[in-house]
Amino acid sequence: MSSSFRDLVFPKSFEYTTDGQNLPIEFYLDVIPLSKSIHLKLGYFSSKALRLLSCALAQFIYRGGTLNIVSNHFVYGEDRALFSEDSLLSEELDLKNLVHIKSALTTSEEHFFNCLKYLRKQGRLRIVPVMLKPARMTHFKQGVFTDHFDNEIFMDGSCNFTANGLLENAETLSVFRLWASTFEQSKGQGKKSEIEAILNKENGQYRYLDESQLLDAVETLGEDKSLVELLANEAKLLEASSDKFFNISRKLKEAAANLEKQIEEYNETPRFPFETGPREYQKEAYSNWKQNDFKGIFLMATGTGKTITALNCLLNIYEMEGYYQSVILVPGKTLLKQWIGEAKSFNFRNIIPCSSEFKTWEQDLNKLQSNLRFNKKKSFVLITTYTTFSSEKFQRYFTKIPSPALLIADEAHAFGSPKLKTILEKLHIERRIALSATIKRQFDEDGNQAIEHAFNSRHPYTYNFPMSKAIQEGVLCKYDYFPHFVQLNEQENEEYYATSKELLKYFDFETNRFKDSEYVQMLLIKRKRIIHKAEDKLRVFKSILAKHKAKYKTLSFSFVYAPEGDYESEDTEQKNILDEFIRVYETNYPNYKAHAFTGKTESRDLTMQHFQNGIIDTLFSMKCLDEGVDVPRTELAIFCASSGNPRQFVQRRGRVLRKHKDKHVALIHDMVVIPPPPSDPDTFRFERKILKDEIVRVVYFASLARNYSNVMSLFEPICKQYQIDLYGLQDEIEDFQ
Repeated sequence: MSSSFRDLVFPKSFEYTTDGQNLPIEFYLDVIPLSKSIHLKLGYFSSKALRLLSCALAQFIYRGGTLNIVSNHFVYGEDRALFSEDSLLSEELDLKNLVHIKSALTTSEEHFFNCLKYLRKQGRLRIVPVMLKPARMTHFKQGVFTDHFDNEIFMDGSCNFTANGLLENAETLSVFRLWASTFEQSKGQGKKSEIEAILNKENGQYRYLDESQLLDAVETLGEDKSLVELLANEAKLLEASSDKFFNISRKLKEAAANLEKQIEEYNETPRFPFETGPREYQKEAYSNWKQNDFKGIFLMATGTGKTITALNCLLNIYEMEGYYQSVILVPGKTLLKQWIGEAKSFNFRNIIPCSSEFKTWEQDLNKLQSNLRFNKKKSFVLITTYTTFSSEKFQRYFTKIPSPALLIADEAHAFGSPKLKTILEKLHIERRIALSATIKRQFDEDGNQAIEHAFNSRHPYTYNFPMSKAIQEGVLCKYDYFPHFVQLNEQENEEYYATSKELLKYFDFETNRFKDSEYVQMLLIKRKRIIHKAEDKLRVFKSILAKHKAKYKTLSFSFVYAPEGDYESEDTEQKNILDEFIRVYETNYPNYKAHAFTGKTESRDLTMQHFQNGIIDTLFSMKCLDEGVDVPRTELAIFCASSGNPRQFVQRRGRVLRKHKDKHVALIHDMVVIPPPPSDPDTFRFERKILKDEIVRVVYFASLARNYSNVMSLFEPICKQYQIDLYGLQDEIEDFQ
């Protein structure tokens, strides 16, 4: 297919006539698909002319074309809606999907009009009815067509832009190329500006009409061709003896065949999944990555579209080179499935998932290697978990992947682990993207340096999109943050301080680190369990639910991060903590539906769908919502426990802040265990260090919340008691970013 007006073959006379070999409809069918803008200065106009040209019009709309029409004051009955502001279509149509556009233009009259109404709403269809002053009818048949290379054609003739005018009347149409001879240029010079002036109601020779001033064209001209006559009755055209009808039918079939060819190419071509295209920050990320020799770390807040940003880089590679090859690494099976969905949304093909869940992955990689021997530019997208990626089986295939491929490492902090770090150091793939909301590994500077070296990026990294910026730009929603103090009971307090005093023997205040031993690790786990399992959390949990229900009249669209493990007692049997939190919820609110979301949950996708649809009101989890699970509908989150790792809190908060059309602000409740200050000076000093780390986390959470001042005032008495400078924690807060 031609891409420019200059590629078209026009009649030698540059005339299209009803009684000749080149019909007026042929001009429109050839020129409309290549046009970027069309400016028509008409007398009579009928939408059925557009319907007749629907195969050409579909390609014009898909490529972003704008149609501008000046018409007279006669309107066909069904077209009146196109002149009314009240009838503009409110629903969204995907104008980047050629299949959807074709369906809208050709399946039914209602769909066709909906498409035209939506084009009007989007500013891509303008129709301005006019009369020449004082009250003269306009009867022009002119137009200026502009292609995507700014070549222009001026059209002039006798042919009304109606179905009758294109099909039955004896008409003529002349073409002037504005890049050709001086004569042709002079014919069309200034015509586009003249039409624009009328469209903008700047030409004083015209009266600009509203809907109430339009007259019924049927009374003057009779009915224009019906849909059945235009499209469904081609057999009648073929049977007609006239060459004219045969040629019309032939040209319509050629246009339909060309559209089907375009749709076939469309179905095979990768593209950005949203009509609006990538956001500015996603374009900036690609630009920075390209300038950094196609390597880099994208440090992006959870919920800001890291996946889309990385796949947009792969799309840009395809647009440069005509093919794509990528290996994508993810932490687990849930994220693997999400990446498959996102890759499909870009229309990438030959997606090969590799994990224990996909039993044929070795066969698929064998087949891929065979294809690559014959075609080094074979497109593919491999998506695998870090566990499978690090296996000897996968590495045998991976080392043969072409080096120009793109490696995308999601949650790339995982690459710092000893086994993966060894692979990272020998990586042969040249193009690399590391994605993370929290790239720094806690207490692992060697791992951090290995990641930064492999991806050729150091702080502030190739692209940095922090949560503060995401909230400010409306990518994530605003939130209120409510910390709640949890007290240890007498037994928990005794166990806690006994453990702390033992740990104190192995703590170096100069390095702020514990001695490396299994015994220390055992004590740290024991103390963490005391904090996790504090019984007072159930009381605080009930209080949060009661106050929220009283204020907002609902508990829907909430999720709870519950502590792990079991409650243990000498008098009673063990009770699972997650189950106890669910029991408290269901006992107090029997009309609300709660559901656990853990590694053992069956039909996880269905469970999440029920939550999004409001069938399940509240989800209870421990860790399963930490990485890769999208819960944009969540309005209320209650954090009852955490690992103490900054990454976990940052990711959890990002999940809550994802945007949803029915959500305006998120509410986050956070349980903070505050042991009473010990009297022993050394233990106090030790506990002060532990509490300070926790308060740093709280202050960071509060720093971006709408109620920052309230949170800070809440912690002032505690910080004073523990001799902590609450407003001087900025350096420590930066570790969370």
